[in-house]
Amino acid sequence: MLCARILAKQSVVRRKGCKVPKVLTNRSILYPWRGTSHVFSMNIANTFGYLLTQIELVASFKESLWLSLYFPINSGVPFMNTVSNFCVAGVVSAVSISASAGVIYSTDFNSYTSGNLNQNAAWIGTGGTWATTGSMNSGQLAMSVVSSPSGSGKAVQGTTEKYLSSGRTKGYLDLGNSGKWTAASAGGNNILRTELDVYVLGGQSMASSFGLMSHKSSFEVAAGLMISNTGQVWTSNSGYALANRTNTSTVVSLNAWHSLKQDWNYLTGETLAYVDGVLVASYTTTNRGSVFASMLFTTTDLASGGSTTNNGYGYFDNLAISAMPVPSPGAVALVGLAGLFAKRRRA
Repeated sequence: MLCARILAKQSVVRRKGCKVPKVLTNRSILYPWRGTSHVFSMNIANTFGYLLTQIELVASFKESLWLSLYFPINSGVPFMNTVSNFCVAGVVSAVSISASAGVIYSTDFNSYTSGNLNQNAAWIGTGGTWATTGSMNSGQLAMSVVSSPSGSGKAVQGTTEKYLSSGRTKGYLDLGNSGKWTAASAGGNNILRTELDVYVLGGQSMASSFGLMSHKSSFEVAAGLMISNTGQVWTSNSGYALANRTNTSTVVSLNAWHSLKQDWNYLTGETLAYVDGVLVASYTTTNRGSVFASMLFTTTDLASGGSTTNNGYGYFDNLAISAMPVPSPGAVALVGLAGLFAKRRRA
């Protein structure tokens, strides 16, 4: 049995604009992953000490689901409002992560050498040095480490290549040949999670997009999440050409950082795409079955044309690549429970 125990003191942290009071008393999360069930126990007391709530969830993966809720609540404290104020949805997302999941690589690029991204290494050995590709005009770099456009630290500048139609530049670490993905995905961590902050400059005339692409192989895109020079967010299914793209209903502001997260199940192709913490797309990729890399990516977006000296520019920061487990039935139940709390509060 593998157990993870969290003991937290009284404090308040901020997450996406809400205050999440940490547990005042014991909070234990037990994960007997090698068995057929897991127990989630949580004791919550508010900062004034007048509420004690214990939620115990026993989920059986092979049989059914039981939920016991014990609420010794002092008079005058509405339970649903209190739980909602605690941002239960954030708690649920945290407990759905397996203890065996982990980050393959993460960086804020601040320690990187300025200039060409490909002179920097994430690890020693196969695939650890950044690779960059793109057909560039003279004097240009596909991916370069520069000062952040927001004026704090460093970031990677992505420059579009010289071709007007379906041009692309990319920067990546080789997760396939290095063995990093094989090691990280062992034990059922089938989801390749890529998190990346993206900044697209406003006022650019070049039709272009910037974001991330998860690849099945060195030449086969599986899933992508991109922001265009107009702020339009789009996803890609098994390619980056116009025919492979689907616009979402989300348009973001330019000259600002936005957080992208893509969860791609490399075995089933199921993909979830998030922008600034909000789910914007869910789809299944045609390409699947193996993992090569998750790439920093730029595209030129015109339907036809030759070459140009005009370019588009975007910036990348705070990259994290992880192998994640498929959510368990218990985690799905908790998500539903959090949704019920939110619904009751709105009512």
